[in-house]
Amino acid sequence: MGVRSGLLRVAAKGAWLVSVLSYLASVGLEAANKQDDEAATELVAVAIQNLSFVAIATLALLILRSQPENKVAWAIMLAGVVFPVEAFIAQLTEYALNAWGQVGITLLAGWVSRWIWIGATLPVPLILLFYPDGMLPSSRWKPVVFIVLSIVAITWVFSAFDPTPMEEFTGLRNPVGIETLLSSFTMVVGIAFWGLAILPLLAAVSLIPRYRRSRGVERQQMKLIAWVGAVSVFFFLILDTVFQLDPVADAITNTLFTLYVGAAITAGIVRYKVFEIDRIISRSISYTIVVAVLGAVFAVGVVGIPNVLGLKDSPAMVAVSTLAVAGLFNPMRRRIQTTVNRRFNRSKYQADQVAEEFAARLRRPLTAEQLGDLWVETVNTYFEPASSGIWLNARGITGLVDSRSDPLIR
Repeated sequence: MGVRSGLLRVAAKGAWLVSVLSYLASVGLEAANKQDDEAATELVAVAIQNLSFVAIATLALLILRSQPENKVAWAIMLAGVVFPVEAFIAQLTEYALNAWGQVGITLLAGWVSRWIWIGATLPVPLILLFYPDGMLPSSRWKPVVFIVLSIVAITWVFSAFDPTPMEEFTGLRNPVGIETLLSSFTMVVGIAFWGLAILPLLAAVSLIPRYRRSRGVERQQMKLIAWVGAVSVFFFLILDTVFQLDPVADAITNTLFTLYVGAAITAGIVRYKVFEIDRIISRSISYTIVVAVLGAVFAVGVVGIPNVLGLKDSPAMVAVSTLAVAGLFNPMRRRIQTTVNRRFNRSKYQADQVAEEFAARLRRPLTAEQLGDLWVETVNTYFEPASSGIWLNARGITGLVDSRSDPLIR
């Protein structure tokens, strides 16, 4: 086991080195391939975006140094390696085609670029299947792993031997293309490529039974991956389709999102502050609701009411709406936060309830004995400790009391 772990650590360092070198080479080749000012902007955007995958590979390396056999970490490393290598191969193909034409190295690089992208389809389903401990939920999910690998293998075959010219490289031909391959297996090709699209959904189903059986730390880890999935859906379906950003801004946004996903999954694996996930979820949901509601209030005040009253572009309505939003923010935030905590951060909600009830009872006149009884009663009722007590230091009397034998020593 020690030798195997050592070899895996060496392999992890080698994979990380491949990611870094591929990234540097791809940036250099792209700079050589694109010389005009507009291309320089695109170069900066691509360099920023691909750098995020080097960071992903670095996160995977940190996990693999202590957990060299963790399959989730290896899936993350695969993502961190495939994207920089894919970018390097694509730039190498373009450079070789422009410099030397369709010679051996050009054809080889072009052939590799036809299928290397397939490796980028594996990390997501593998992460979902093996998260968080690198093990499947049960042996019944082994056929799913087989289906995933089979679809990827079939897609590789049809991509590697596709005879059609590559349009992105001015019609570069495939040196090993088989003319009758696509025409003979059209249905199989369609199933394979559609299968790549549904693989993440198929793998995500495995999280349901794992979540139901999870307890303690694993339950928090499952909440974290669910939160990452929710943010991903929000990012791709809303932010990425609604806002039209320039290439550099879009690259920065995608980079931050990629780093967020990689860092969140890594935190889940190494169990870094996973018990904060309830607070993160509840705060995110509550602030999203608050912003949406206050945005609607502002829109009604600035657009809706002025249109009804015929007061378009009224500075007074803008000022009133702004003051209304500012005045509503804190009361609405507190009310919504309490409601969201009740559902998504139950421990915080219960702690607040205990504190409020205790504070309410403290408002009545109490003697020192009654205060001690109240404290012990509250602790025993809501926290159910094995023992509880009070340390007294008054008039030279000190003592530690077990509440189950005597709640207070006077």
